[in-house]
Amino acid sequence: MGWEDNAVFYFVFASLTFFVWMDMSFFGEMQEQGLIANSTVAKTAKVYSRFPIKTVKIRMQDHISHYVWLPLSEHVDTKYEISKCSWVSPNLISGLHLTVAIISGRLMYEENIWIRRVGCIVFEFRCFLDVFDGVIYRAQSNMKTSFVNGWGTYGYFIDAAADFIGCILVLSACILYFLKCPPVKRKEYPNDDAEMALMIDYHGKSNCQYKEKVIVFYESKKKILIMMIAYGIQISARSFFWDHFLHEYHTLLEVKSDAISPELILIIQFTILLFNGEALQLQWTILLVNGEALQLNGLILLYNHAMLSTILLEFVREKLLCFWSDLTS
Repeated sequence: MGWEDNAVFYFVFASLTFFVWMDMSFFGEMQEQGLIANSTVAKTAKVYSRFPIKTVKIRMQDHISHYVWLPLSEHVDTKYEISKCSWVSPNLISGLHLTVAIISGRLMYEENIWIRRVGCIVFEFRCFLDVFDGVIYRAQSNMKTSFVNGWGTYGYFIDAAADFIGCILVLSACILYFLKCPPVKRKEYPNDDAEMALMIDYHGKSNCQYKEKVIVFYESKKKILIMMIAYGIQISARSFFWDHFLHEYHTLLEVKSDAISPELILIIQFTILLFNGEALQLQWTILLVNGEALQLNGLILLYNHAMLSTILLEFVREKLLCFWSDLTS
């Protein structure tokens, strides 16, 4: 394994370890202290809370947004007081992260791998801005402890349109890149010469006397289009249903209604706490099934080792499934 392979492995291993630890702390605190909705309640109850806000939206966020971009955004706004600037608005930040997404897509289209890596880093900055516009909105509305989407508002549609257009442009750039430089499907060595195969390095380069003997097969354009469009549909469906069920659970658990008795709400919340382990398991199932949560597509473009990423993902998934089966048996 080269240094890039080692870097990928240790980076993903460290990320998974961090997210597992944070999830255990978050759900463990929720089980011990209950569903403390905001920091005001926590201070009134004189209970130390590492995660004072445990709204439905926080519990349904992906790991990077929850444990990385959100605290970083709040720290940046607290230190530099960006939300207090009169010319700064959430819609301005939404337009800015759309512009950053366009730049990221343009960089990802380049053949040079280092430029594509810069494009992936730029896209992660776009994800940071996507969280930051919510921090600005809550700070300017004096709703720092209210983690809810502004469904139906003008800003909500602006942010949703910026997210959709930006992701479509990045996906289109990835499709155009793979059509221009299709992934290698397999390589064949006509004489099965093991010594010759060893002389071919990881990037497919070889000495001139052996290069013409290697037969390279590439993925078809039809397969590339089908897989990339299917991936885009998956991400779109995931975003739609996430927003839909977030609104439904928020209405059910966090909005007072005469149609729902307080006893029913208490039973639902107790059920959530009782099956805390299942909630943690579901969170990690979503993480492993949905590539967006870990930006696996960005890692593949960033390191250009799709096979390594696939093997690592299957290994982690197998180990986690074995771990949960041991816990539930």
